[in-house]
Amino acid sequence: MSLSLSEVRTDDVAPEDRIAFWEEVNAHTLFGLRCSTFNNDLSLSSGQRRVDGLQLTEVKGSPHVVDRSGSHLASEREDSLMISVLLEGSGFFHGPNGTSALRAGEAMTYSTSDAHLFGFDTDLRLLIVDVPLETLRLEWGWDPPAAPSHLGRERVATLAASLAQLASGPHTPEARIGELVRATLRPATASPHATYLRAMQAMRERLSDPDLTPDAVAARLGLSARQLHRVFAAEGTSPARSLLLARLEAAQHELIHRRDLSLTDIAGRSGFSSPSHFSRAYRREYGLAPSAAREEALASE
Repeated sequence: MSLSLSEVRTDDVAPEDRIAFWEEVNAHTLFGLRCSTFNNDLSLSSGQRRVDGLQLTEVKGSPHVVDRSGSHLASEREDSLMISVLLEGSGFFHGPNGTSALRAGEAMTYSTSDAHLFGFDTDLRLLIVDVPLETLRLEWGWDPPAAPSHLGRERVATLAASLAQLASGPHTPEARIGELVRATLRPATASPHATYLRAMQAMRERLSDPDLTPDAVAARLGLSARQLHRVFAAEGTSPARSLLLARLEAAQHELIHRRDLSLTDIAGRSGFSSPSHFSRAYRREYGLAPSAAREEALASE
């Protein structure tokens, strides 16, 4: 393995000490975990390298399972987003959303704060990109994904090929790795307008929730707040403005068609935090109070 300046190998320690040794290596270089094997035989090697401001780890060796849960999650390690690209072998990932099978050429993304079980049933070659959440938020302008995600071969292909090339020797270009990681993780959408329509649908489905915010909508779509803002800017508006108008339109419909509902009921059903908040927003937008709008509708019949 030419990736690492300081490669570590379980074969360099006694067989009975290898699991404890591997757990210690991971605690110092990646994160705390518990390791187990299928046949009490563990032969693994690991190497690391800083690449385009990110930490890249290569793991090669025999079948095994790692478990991150319990006390490991309470460690003081700074949270990161991990992108584990399986170049050779097969395995599975079990996390909060269930179990995903993993084949060569595919990847998993997950946070170090996620409890998970990662297993490999054949000899493997795995490349792990460590993206600190601080980098994700402050430099890339993204919010961390809400849950682990399985990435298929087509989406991972370019990144996997570049990482494999980088791991094969020291004379490979590094400058584009961060860019490729971002391109791989960036949510794929048919078009900005299609994303806008999905966002509006997500808003309408939760209009009655006063805690619904543009940031919550972005998280539901797997976008950062900045990405969602750009999508709405292309439509000539903003997420916050669109959410307010959706609430007002829903309220206006009920003012006219649901005479059994009071203004307080309508305010709550439309997601306004209070009747006074609803009345102020309605008056600013339409130039009259909600009660006056209802009276005009009744008089016109």
